[in-house]
Amino acid sequence: MRTNHLRSAMSAFLSAVDFDIRSAMKETFTRFEAKTALAIREVRDEGRQDRQRLETEIQLAEERGEVARQETENRMNENLERVRLATIQSIEQTAQKLKDRIRALDDDMMNKILGVAVAKAEIRQTKEFNEKMKVHEEANDASFAEVRAAAAAFKAEVEANEAKQTEEFNRKMEEHEAANEATFTEIREAAAAFKEEVEANESKQTDEFNQKMEEHEAANEATFTELREAAAAFKEEVAEGEKKQTEEMTQRIEEEAEKSSNAIAATNWELNNWRTESQVAQQKMEENFQDKMQNLEQKTSEELEKVREEGKEQKDETEKLIKDLDGVMAEQLKELKTELKNDFDLHREYTDNTRKTMEYETDEKIKAATVSLQEEMAHNKEENETQLGTLREDMNTLKEEVAAGSEEQGKTLQAKISQQAEKIAELADKAGKLTGELEFLKASRSLNSNIFSQLEQNKGEAGEVNEANASRLAAVEEKLKAVDEMFVSTVEKFEALAQQKVDDKGEEQDAKVAQLREDVDALRAEVDEKQKGQEGALQSKIQDQETQHAEMIAELRSDLNRVEEQYKTATGELSKTAEESRKAEAGLLEQLKELRERLSQQEGQLRDLAKANENAETRYVPKEALGAFETRLGDQEAQNIDQTQQIQMQRDIIEKAINAIQQRMNEKKSKGGDSGGSSSSASLGDVKERLDDLLLMSEWRGLAERGFDFEDRDNSGEISKGELSKTMEKLQAVGRSGIIADLFPGEDARSVDTKSVQEVIASFSKDGDASLSKGEFVLFATEYIRKTVMKIATRLAGAGKDLQPAVDGLIAAKKKLQG
Repeated sequence: MRTNHLRSAMSAFLSAVDFDIRSAMKETFTRFEAKTALAIREVRDEGRQDRQRLETEIQLAEERGEVARQETENRMNENLERVRLATIQSIEQTAQKLKDRIRALDDDMMNKILGVAVAKAEIRQTKEFNEKMKVHEEANDASFAEVRAAAAAFKAEVEANEAKQTEEFNRKMEEHEAANEATFTEIREAAAAFKEEVEANESKQTDEFNQKMEEHEAANEATFTELREAAAAFKEEVAEGEKKQTEEMTQRIEEEAEKSSNAIAATNWELNNWRTESQVAQQKMEENFQDKMQNLEQKTSEELEKVREEGKEQKDETEKLIKDLDGVMAEQLKELKTELKNDFDLHREYTDNTRKTMEYETDEKIKAATVSLQEEMAHNKEENETQLGTLREDMNTLKEEVAAGSEEQGKTLQAKISQQAEKIAELADKAGKLTGELEFLKASRSLNSNIFSQLEQNKGEAGEVNEANASRLAAVEEKLKAVDEMFVSTVEKFEALAQQKVDDKGEEQDAKVAQLREDVDALRAEVDEKQKGQEGALQSKIQDQETQHAEMIAELRSDLNRVEEQYKTATGELSKTAEESRKAEAGLLEQLKELRERLSQQEGQLRDLAKANENAETRYVPKEALGAFETRLGDQEAQNIDQTQQIQMQRDIIEKAINAIQQRMNEKKSKGGDSGGSSSSASLGDVKERLDDLLLMSEWRGLAERGFDFEDRDNSGEISKGELSKTMEKLQAVGRSGIIADLFPGEDARSVDTKSVQEVIASFSKDGDASLSKGEFVLFATEYIRKTVMKIATRLAGAGKDLQPAVDGLIAAKKKLQG
């Protein structure tokens, strides 16, 4: 009975305790569920706020990335602009070298023209020499005719008048000696080269003649003396004697007459012999003179032929040299343009491909990371939904178990509630971390576009993201701690209640509580391990991103170095090309120098020959050879003028190409620079450059040629010295106020500078002849305009005056000539 009472009392107590426990558990679970729902809402709100904040940060990072990308593109454009400017500078230097070569060709053609002028002077001297030789030959012919006439008259008089032979002989001999002396004097004057031989022959013949004359005179004197003595003796004998003496005297007279006849015959024979010897000697002298003249003519013809051949060879070499030079210049210019264009296209294509490749790779990586993150988030979302479904099922099961009621089920329910709370916290932590990873990857996309200049900023942003993640982890840990504290407080309350109401089950309850604490510790450890794993994964992802960034930066740097190496290589090739051009130019200059030296040597030889001809006055050039030489010289001059015109045409073509290149460069400069207009001042270099551009135009050459045709009224093909100043006045006064006066407003630049005209004439005429052909006149007018304009510009620059009006005037004149 008592036992039943105790049993009923215990049953009532247990029922009361069970009711209290169930009520407390229900109340605790209700409060826990409400707090859990509140915590979940808070976590979701914070996650939503974090997402909004991260989206804002992503937008800012994308804006910063866009700014950095723009800065990178600007720097790349600046690098391209520097490369383009360097290329333009190289082209300008090449154009200047081409202009220098063209000027060198002009100087060479000027020297050729001067050589033609010298050849003309030599032709004129040769003509004068031939005229003198013709007069001298006529004088010689007249002298020889006089000598022959005198000899014939002397012979006739000797044959006709033997009685008067002595007196006639002396008189004729004096005339003959005078004629011979005059003839020999003329021969000595005409043939200085044979002077010694002629003088020797003349001296020898004179000595022989004097000796014979002395012998003849002595014989005649002796004969006359004997005759006079015989006549005196005859008179004495006639006076003393008579017939005997007369007969003896007659006999003696006859004997003396016979002796005289014999002496006269001997004298005549000697005179005939001397006359024959004189004629033979004279004939030999004439033959020797003719032979020597023929030898001299042949030697002169051979020398002229050699000079012509050397001139032809020099002309061929010069033409070949000019053609080779033109070909080399054209090929070098073409190759240089092609190389520059190819290098610029390759560099631009390489830069575009590199930028597109980088953007494509970055976009692909970001897309892949985004897809991976989205897949991971979808998977995590599915897992979260699955876990939430499981959690709901467990909660329903727990509710059912609570409704069924049992002490052990209550404890198990508390444990499951703790586990579910841990899982909820874990899921919230994972959702926050995944959201952070997504935001980090979005930020990485904008950071990848700013690789060159934003590496440090990327690291800083990565640090900020890490700090944000750390702060989020700290917040989650704090919430977990709050849940833990709430759970601990609940457990402590449950333990206190169980200790108060179930003393006999204290050990079992303590064991269960210890087990529950172990489970809680295990859950905490699992949560810590997962948190550490997630932090490690996040750190590894950050390190992977940084590694990728470093690799991409290294690739970009290697690409940049490769581009720089290509640019250096291109610059080296340009320098090499320029060096080869300089070497070729130096070689051409050396060849031109050798040609000029050879021309100088030939001119010296020609001057020596002319000097020898003037001294000897025996050089004779046949009219046919002289005419052929003049014809060939005229042909050579025409060829030189044609060659000059061809060079001018080639130079115009090159100049037009250079002007087109410079115009394109100026347009690019004007596009890249300020649009405020041109500079308000100019230098002497600008004036010289614009002036050279004007004077190298074919239209300018046509203007000068029309001026020449207008002034050449007699159609002689030449303009004399007196016509040059007047022509310069008209050429200088072309237009409203004059081509030079327009360049320098307010200055006295209309009158012709006669001093400059004389200086330019002196440079074209070495022998004082100021007549110029059409080609020479074009060069003369060009040089005069250049000299006068630069002279006035130098004076104005020295006075500190602005030269911009002159530059503008030259540009306007060029446009006017171009039509």
